Amino acid sequence: MITEKIKPFLEVIGMYREGDWIIDKKYKRLGRVSTVFSDGITAKIGGMTALRSFDQVDPAPLDIQQEDIKAMIDLALDTNDQKWFMELSEQLKGEGGHQNE
Repeated sequence: MITEKIKPFLEVIGMYREGDWIIDKKYKRLGRVSTVFSDGITAKIGGMTALRSFDQVDPAPLDIQQEDIKAMIDLALDTNDQKWFMELSEQLKGEGGHQNE
């Protein structure tokens, strides 16, 4: 049986999953969850992997625009992050974007 003290904690953990988009509250940057832990997440934010507690991030709005993805693709290229570039490119193609724009 889940006690009332633990229930809010479990709701926060369940709020994030691998691949979810988040906003870093301090730097106002968009990122993507890599791993979820009991006390926080790791996320790809601006080409870097960052460790954040749950109170340092918010879920991103679900309407991430193609321009945002293109900006992150540019950042992935600038930071030479091929894996992130490929993930973003696939997402852009899935949303009807064109890589050669």
